[in-house]
Amino acid sequence: MDPMKAPAQDELLESSSRMLALIPELLKGLYRLRHLHSKDHECDLTFNQLSILFQLRLAKSLTMGELSKNLDIELSNATQMVDRLHKLDYLKRTPDTRDRRVVRISLTNKGNDITGHYYEIHLSAMMKTLDQIEPQRRAILTHCLETLHGILNELPAAN
Repeated sequence: MDPMKAPAQDELLESSSRMLALIPELLKGLYRLRHLHSKDHECDLTFNQLSILFQLRLAKSLTMGELSKNLDIELSNATQMVDRLHKLDYLKRTPDTRDRRVVRISLTNKGNDITGHYYEIHLSAMMKTLDQIEPQRRAILTHCLETLHGILNELPAAN
C-alpha cells in the first residue's frame, strides 16, 4: 500500500464518520430552530409534510410519481401524505391538461400561505444562526454544502 494514501484514507474515514454523526444532529437542530423562532405554533406540520409543500411551491404542480421521485419515497407513502395535506386544504388535485388519466397536485391558497409563512420562519432562523459565523467561513460552508448536494444529487434514486 502506498504510504501516502494511508493518511489520506484515515482522514477520509474520520471526516466521513464525523459527518454521519453530525447530519442527524444538524437536522434536529434545524427543526428546533423553526420552533424557537416561530411566533406561533398554529400549524405543526411534520418535516415530510413541509417537504411536500415546498416541492410543490417550487414546481407549481407535480404528479404523484414526480413527487415520490423528488422526495425519494415510495409512491404509497407519498399518496398517504398527500391525502392528509389535501384534507387540511393545503393542496389540490387536478386532471392533467394533456392526459386526463394523470392527476396533478398543486398548492391551494392556504398551502401557498403556509409555505410562505414557514419559509420566512426558516429564513429568519437561518440568518440568526449564520450571523454567528464570520462571512468568509459562511461562504466556505455554503460552497461545501452546495458541492455535497451536487454530488448526492447525482446518485441514482432508490427503488
